[in-house]
Amino acid sequence: MLHSLDESTLDMTISAFAATLAGGIAPERIQYEESDGIKTAHTILKAENVDMRSHFLVDEEYLQTLTVSGLKALVTESGFLAWYDAKDGKQTGHCEKEILKGKRDDQIKAIFKAGFDWRGYLPVEAQLRD
Repeated sequence: MLHSLDESTLDMTISAFAATLAGGIAPERIQYEESDGIKTAHTILKAENVDMRSHFLVDEEYLQTLTVSGLKALVTESGFLAWYDAKDGKQTGHCEKEILKGKRDDQIKAIFKAGFDWRGYLPVEAQLRD
């Protein structure tokens, strides 16, 4: 089905689904009757078994959509926390002392500057579920 879509429609489909992330709205929480475009995008992407990991990018703009608790969940879920604590032989808890303290904007800058390889990571809220 996706292979039959023209490039513009495919881009719009993926963008509509990605818009749920930018708004911090998990797909299962969307009021579909109010957002038929997103419902359609989700249905198409799911039907075609699209691997969203190749379309999702963790960048500063995405991190700005997260709350402080969302940032903590992200670093835990993604493996960043364990990676950071293991980096340069640091002790467990080092990430929380250096990265997850202070203001949200400072946390975002520190997370992004740490050098973690986000390729292949897909947040739970971006995963295509029934």
